[in-house]
Amino acid sequence: MKKVFVTVLMFLVTFTMFASHEAVLIDFTKFAADTEDGQNSATLINLGDYVDYSLSPADKQKLFLSFSIANWRVVLDPTARNTYRVNKSQVREAVSKGGIDTGLASGPVTVEDTTVMGFRAIFPDDANGYYADITPPSDIPVYYKNEAGEFIFQEGRGVIMNIGFIKSVSVSFNGRNYPMNLEIILINQNRELMVIPMGALDFLGWKNLSWVNPQYVQEAYNRDVNFGPVYPQSIPYWKLHSVRIRKNAQFPGGNFIGYIKDIKVVYDQAVVAPYRNIDDEEVWQIREEEGMFNTEFELRKLARQRVKLFLEENRMNQGE
Repeated sequence: MKKVFVTVLMFLVTFTMFASHEAVLIDFTKFAADTEDGQNSATLINLGDYVDYSLSPADKQKLFLSFSIANWRVVLDPTARNTYRVNKSQVREAVSKGGIDTGLASGPVTVEDTTVMGFRAIFPDDANGYYADITPPSDIPVYYKNEAGEFIFQEGRGVIMNIGFIKSVSVSFNGRNYPMNLEIILINQNRELMVIPMGALDFLGWKNLSWVNPQYVQEAYNRDVNFGPVYPQSIPYWKLHSVRIRKNAQFPGGNFIGYIKDIKVVYDQAVVAPYRNIDDEEVWQIREEEGMFNTEFELRKLARQRVKLFLEENRMNQGE
């Protein structure tokens, strides 16, 4: 009897440790333009703070990065590109009227007049397979903080921290009955990609597409638990790399139109410490320092690219 009780207790503890969590990876309504010049103030990054070049304060103010919906890009398969298709493949804001069933586990939620992301991709009209990636204007900075000290991209804007096993992914998508397929591409802290097939888009209107990880081990006692040091090893994360539309070879090409509201993930935490009474990160800030260093490196790299483009545009304007 005692042995049975201990076994049950161990199972309950293990099950509690690995209970699944649900989170919104990205909610595109949070990227709607809210400034006069069409930018998204919550995700506005002043790249002038990361410039190594000697620029005037006025010029530095012109070097900004915003993740506003209109700044996202459609990147066509290299074999599908020509000038017309590249220029006309675009991302735009769209207002969905009449409500959206978000399909959260807690129950359906209806949202009126919601701004979502719409995109158009143009494929060659031949018997070959192609794809188009909808990508953010830059690699999403995981540890970027706003002036209030908040990690803004970890709040439904593209990043989920402390992910161990991904159990399922769901996408709220508005289709136009195209015979194409949707894939969600994630990237982790090791720059490894995960391509998630969400299924066919041959439907009309809003639909909640779901993918269940076939390799997810549901039985808690089968999990491989890492009992090694948990601090200051980096907490793993997954973030959005791109949304991919795939045209199969057997279907015609031409225009594709689609709309997306959000992407949700059900997962198990990678690091679970239910009995820890000291917050290591609060004491030492090692993970934050390393993350901020990597983020600053990426932003300085992006700032250098923007400065070169800015100087080239000025040179061309002066030559006119």
